[in-house]
Amino acid sequence: MLDTQYRMHPEISAFPIEKFYNNTLRNGTVLPDGTVRRDLEAPVTAFLTKTLKGSPHHMSFVDHNDPEVPYMGSIQNPGEAEIVSSIVLDILINNPVSSFLEGDYGGC
Repeated sequence: MLDTQYRMHPEISAFPIEKFYNNTLRNGTVLPDGTVRRDLEAPVTAFLTKTLKGSPHHMSFVDHNDPEVPYMGSIQNPGEAEIVSSIVLDILINNPVSSFLEGDYGGC
């Protein structure tokens, strides 16, 4: 039986460890000094921005192969729009009370 997990950040593994392993699974991602393995920490990138209120905000890019197509003298990308729509819908469904609804509009 699995007794140590080596793939997830401890903040992510906390739920399955408690709910499915009855707190018996250990985190192999935590080093002896109590720090988390460096490869599991969020990378410091140029994509860390600030919201209008000045709080930190990560920006992400999603790679896809959907082509741009001409539309009424401009261009559009229906595949990209579908990806963005599905991400937004997923966020709204899984986070019914969000900072957006509370007035923190990120970088908007």
